[in-house]
Amino acid sequence: MLNSFKTENRVFKPFTGIDFYRSRNISLKIGCDSVVDCRIPYEDAAEMIELKAYELCETGRIDEAIEQLNRIAVFFENLENKNDEHSRDLADVYLLIGQMLQYAGRYDESIGWFSKSVIVDDQYATPYHNLAISYDKTGKVDSAIRCLKQELLISPGNYYSYLILAEIYKRKRKYEAYEECLHQLLERDPQNLQGLFRLIRYYETKKTGADVSLLCRKVLSIHKKFSTTEWMIRVYTFCILKKFTSALNTADEWEGLEPKTSLVNLTKAYAYGAAKKVKERGYEIDIFVNKNGGDIDKMSKKLDDFGGVFGQNAKIRISKTVIRHALERYSPIALLNK
Repeated sequence: MLNSFKTENRVFKPFTGIDFYRSRNISLKIGCDSVVDCRIPYEDAAEMIELKAYELCETGRIDEAIEQLNRIAVFFENLENKNDEHSRDLADVYLLIGQMLQYAGRYDESIGWFSKSVIVDDQYATPYHNLAISYDKTGKVDSAIRCLKQELLISPGNYYSYLILAEIYKRKRKYEAYEECLHQLLERDPQNLQGLFRLIRYYETKKTGADVSLLCRKVLSIHKKFSTTEWMIRVYTFCILKKFTSALNTADEWEGLEPKTSLVNLTKAYAYGAAKKVKERGYEIDIFVNKNGGDIDKMSKKLDDFGGVFGQNAKIRISKTVIRHALERYSPIALLNK
């Protein structure tokens, strides 16, 4: 631990972590002082320091936050007799600075700090993940792929990173690599709904005539607490199998749990449309529009989420109806006639 070492002829003082956390008015500078003055180990102060650093970021003072955090980085860089824990602490400080720059959209700058984190601790998976995001944002796609592969080599249980890597392959039209990446994910996590669904969509669009019924049954055999995307996936999967009653029952179950969610009504509209029930489809679109108050921006975001599951063609088709219904009910003329 930090208090067992000397640096610049200073002896680490006893831990004061409890007192540190009890202080509600503590500033980032005081938190960093506590570390560099050897009054508290970084691992005990890390959570509060991160909180205070992001508070400065949100008020436009990111460079001030980085200046303070860099004091801790320099402290660890100059620390004699560093052990693995100290190296990980230094890597964490570099990582935090990089994450703040990434948060602020300063991706090129963040790459330098993430790279320093990797150099200090090359068995730390998180910096590779963040590096991949920044490389992807700056168009360095091959570097992003290399970083994600290295992350998964170190930490193969980071299942979400398989999905990110697969999407990069898809954007580059490397479809064989895309399919292989999804299979690798499903070998490790056979009940990964997102992985199963993306494989289904891949076979539907790129391997016409492929039998996806087995994959669909795997999706429907999974029972857990579903996210919004996963509810949509279940409804869509029933529609693939032309089990429209089951699709609508699933949507009803979702709506019972989350009655304020407007995406459930868009999903039901899709299922009714697939079942050739035009009147019911229109009714659900009306509910979707009303739940969003006819706000085009809000509805556009929901339509994007819808398209991520049901496909862009389905999104375009249903968007036209949504806009028409919104104009009929929420245009200035329509509001005057109410």
